[in-house]
Amino acid sequence: SDLVDLLVARASNEKDREQRLRDLRELIDRYPQDMAADDARMTLFFETKDLVERERLYAWLSTKTHAEISLRLNMAQAYLDEGVRYGIALSLLDDAEGRCDATLKNPKANDLSRRTARDEMGAAEVMRAEILLRTGKPKKALEILEARKDEFKRGHSFYVLGMALEKTGKRRDAIDAYMKATIIVGQDQKRA
Repeated sequence: SDLVDLLVARASNEKDREQRLRDLRELIDRYPQDMAADDARMTLFFETKDLVERERLYAWLSTKTHAEISLRLNMAQAYLDEGVRYGIALSLLDDAEGRCDATLKNPKANDLSRRTARDEMGAAEVMRAEILLRTGKPKKALEILEARKDEFKRGHSFYVLGMALEKTGKRRDAIDAYMKATIIVGQDQKRA
């Protein structure tokens, strides 16, 4: 309907983040079954900082056929960011990795799908290692990270590797990993 289109346009053009989120919520509340509401749910899932809201949106979005690996990775990352529900986060990572593995084993998957699956699997492994570090299992985290370190592109991956190396007593190697994290622009550049 025209009103749905108007709400979509208003939310997409809103510069103020909080107002944009309110507009998305209004669209979902007023037209919950409209396709635009699903798009709004996805956008809101990625943009909201409210963990309870993210969980509710994840529950809805994960039942849809377009539910992707990135949805699972982002929900796991939300738990990691909040420092809660590591068990659920690990289950989400298991599921995401299983889906990545299925793509990699699918002979009909194209190169882009395979490359994306490898990248998503790498992101899942770094998150897994970070959870292991937070739960006192640095050696296990280091095993995971060292097996993939040649694939690292993000500074965050090197930062997590540095933490694992440091917590397992490999300080010189940790410094090297932290140095790599400092030269890649990203969230951990200053911390590294």
